[in-house]
Amino acid sequence: MNILTYSIGSWDDTNATGNTFSNLFGGKCWENDTFFNIYMREAMPNNRICKDYYRVTLTDIVKNFFRKEKIGKTFEYHFGQQPTSIKKNDQQEKKIIDFIHKYSINIIYTFADWIYRRKKWINNNFKEYIKKANPDVFYAHVNNFAFLNQLIKYIKNNTSSKIVVLLTDNLYEDINTKSIFRRKNMRKDYKEIIDSADIIYAITDELKNEYGRLFNKDIRILRKGCTFNYPVRNKINETIRFVYAGNLHYGRENVLSIIANAIKTNNETNQKKAILEIYTGDTITKELEKKLNIDNCSQIIGKRAFEEILKIENSSDYVLHVESFEEKQINYVKYSFSTKIIDCMQSGSGFIGIGPKNLSSIKYIEKIPGAYVINDLKDIENKIITLINNDNLLQDSKRIREFAMENHDTIKNQIILRNSFLNLIKTTKGE
Repeated sequence: MNILTYSIGSWDDTNATGNTFSNLFGGKCWENDTFFNIYMREAMPNNRICKDYYRVTLTDIVKNFFRKEKIGKTFEYHFGQQPTSIKKNDQQEKKIIDFIHKYSINIIYTFADWIYRRKKWINNNFKEYIKKANPDVFYAHVNNFAFLNQLIKYIKNNTSSKIVVLLTDNLYEDINTKSIFRRKNMRKDYKEIIDSADIIYAITDELKNEYGRLFNKDIRILRKGCTFNYPVRNKINETIRFVYAGNLHYGRENVLSIIANAIKTNNETNQKKAILEIYTGDTITKELEKKLNIDNCSQIIGKRAFEEILKIENSSDYVLHVESFEEKQINYVKYSFSTKIIDCMQSGSGFIGIGPKNLSSIKYIEKIPGAYVINDLKDIENKIITLINNDNLLQDSKRIREFAMENHDTIKNQIILRNSFLNLIKTTKGE
């Protein structure tokens, strides 16, 4: 099969989307299939699966709006390749995106959608890439940019490819978009994507049920699988290590600050000490440094390769999944299932989920034997201090591993997904 994938960010194993792609498509059952990827950022890919790419960025489109044949770039990538010229552009772009997130400059998104709808990016470069890919299946995670719907329309009209999409967030019901005009267009795009899809996956039961009812569609569940590279922990560190690996947007930094201060209180009053380690690729401002760096209690360490993060999480005592308690963020992620939950489950360490009780992710963590949930900001300090002195930690870690092996086997997940693709193609060919 030829499988064309689409993502906003690069297919990079160190970011959430790229890591999920590799988790779904990285097994032996896919070895005879060929992958292609269209994406929308400057950053280079970083994976062992896909070699053929088409990059089209918003900056590229704006700069060449009246010279559209200069928009888009086709290139091959081989694992380990990372040109320095791209790194510089990547860092500049990342700073801009962080700035937009921090100050919620929503007009940028409205402008971006206007640009995407003009379809200047559909030029000879793009058409040649689609022709080269000749996809049997197109796969994408649904997002709230106008680009994806226009892309799917082109593929539907110009290839025989089947369309497979994964719903990951509560985008259709999202009320955070302040522009009524953009919200109306987003909903229209979203419905058209759903109607175009041959298979629709959702990442949680809540999203499956709610959107199945909303659109009168049959929706299936698809989640990232666990890989068990390290054994379950058999000893507790002398200083209890809490590890968080993820972004610091959307209010998560405030929750981490409470955890850091809880550890500070513990270290000042109790014999058993602890530390919070924060691994993130986000730009670290002076404000974040002041909030999250507390001597001998918490530290922002920065970005690490995914393989290194797996080892770090396994060597920790607790891995953390953190959600925001801010109302506007709760509505956005209420049906979501973060890939970080899978990373936490497979770590072999203790697992703590922190977030509002009505979120799908928190509800799911509550079902995991041995995992701990804190769903009230007022309870964080007392519960963190209690867990620092948890005598059942190693036994709890074993129970988490047993649950993960039974319910989130990566190989089974990949085989089921590939078979669904094959059945789509066979139906098309009338086999």
